[in-house]
Order: sequence, then C-alpha cells, then structure tokens
Amino acid sequence: MPTTADYLNDLVAQKNALADNLITKGVSASQSETLNTLVPKVLEISDENYDEGYADGKQEQYDTFWDANQQNGNRAIYQMAYLGHGWDFSNFYPKYDIVVKGSAQAMFYAWYTETHVGSLKARLNECKVSIDLSQCTNMSNAFQYTKFTEIPKITMPAGVATDGMFANSPELTTIEGLTVYKGTVFTQCFSGDSKLTNISFTEGSQIGNNIDFSTCPLLSRDSLLNIISVLFNYAGTGTTKTLSLGATNLAKLSDTEKAAATEKGWTLA
Repeated sequence: MPTTADYLNDLVAQKNALADNLITKGVSASQSETLNTLVPKVLEISDENYDEGYADGKQEQYDTFWDANQQNGNRAIYQMAYLGHGWDFSNFYPKYDIVVKGSAQAMFYAWYTETHVGSLKARLNECKVSIDLSQCTNMSNAFQYTKFTEIPKITMPAGVATDGMFANSPELTTIEGLTVYKGTVFTQCFSGDSKLTNISFTEGSQIGNNIDFSTCPLLSRDSLLNIISVLFNYAGTGTTKTLSLGATNLAKLSDTEKAAATEKGWTLA
C-alpha cells in the first residue's frame, strides 16, 4: 500500500513533468518552481498550433469538396451546377477555372434571395478563377433570375441555345464584356434587366441576329454606341435584322448615330 512519501514523490514527479511540458510548449518554466506558479502558466501556452491545425483542416476540407465538385478542374458539364437552391455567396468559392465543354444550362439559375446579391465578377477574381463558355453547347438560363450585380467577360459561341441567358436579373448593372459571333443567337437574353447600365461587346465581335434591349432603359450611351458598332453589315444583301432598344434608349442617340445602324440593314425598334 502506497505511503504518504510515495504520494509526495509522485506529486513532485508530476510537477516536474508539468514544468518540462510547459518548456516544450515554449513557456518559461523550471522544475524548481512550485505548482502555485506552474499551473497558471498553462494559460500562456500559445494557440498557434491549434490555429495552424484548424487552418490545415479547413483547407483540406475545401480541397476535398472542390476537387470532387470540379473533378480536379476537368469538369466539362455544368448544367444546373450552382442553382440558387443551395448555393449563394456564403459557399461559392470555386477552386478551378469553370471551363464548360458541355451544357451550362441553368448553371446559376435562381440566385434570387438577399444572400445571392453580389458581384460574380468580384467573387471569381477573389478565387483567382474564370468562366469559359467558348466551348459550351447550351447556355439557356445560365444566369437567369439572379441577383448578380456584375458578370465577368463571357464568350457566347454561335448556334448555341441562349434562351433567357441573363434575363430577369433585377440587380444586374454590368456585363463586363461579351464576345459574340454572326451566328450567336440572343433569345430574350436581356429581358427584364431593368438596371443594366453597362455592356460591352469585345473588339472583333459581330451581332448578326435579332437582339432586344428594350427592357433595359438605363443603358449608357457608350453601351448603345458599342452595340451599334458591332452590328453585322447586311447592307445590299436583302437581309434585315432588328435591334430593339426601346424609346428611352433611342432618345439617347442622335439621328446620325441611329443611321449607323440602319445603314447596315438593321431596323431600330
């Protein structure tokens, strides 16, 4: 049966072990100290290791999820990938460039609550990734019913379905840049985008099909001139296409500026 001396010797051994453990954790301590001074020093142990471990675990979780979601950057089909029913700016932090080689239909459809308000362009920049739809096979509803304020540069390939691509997005003010081709179609792409102010078609783009901005009365004059500048020239071909701008936007243009469109064989509405 242990004696009192045995208990005391064990207590001293534990005190010395405590001192040694504190030293290991970077806290100044000595075996010559008493428990009265050693015990409070436990609070001096840095949380650095815990914080580092937590950060490592968080990064591992992020990598595991997005590696699976984006197939290590090889995912090609993003149809309904980030529907607003479950995705918003609190959890959308893609790890890889979003390069769509199949369907992007309804990719961001229905980002329409308050947690969905924000700049898609800014979030992608924050994540250091981009969206590439140049090889996409279907863009219908890709950004429809969202509350994105800004959308980054997008390429809209020719002959691909675009029904409602950017439509019904009441907070959308800016589409940074659109690359389009003569064969690109614009099926109600901008319908209901009442705050759309800035849109720029990239150099070399050609609008060759009917396009409607009549429900976007806030378009800047620079945006309107940019649109007219990339209209395909159908003069002398017998082909007539329609650029619908609406009365409010048409009033921002001079007769000469309007003529720049009509002389290319386009009807203004």
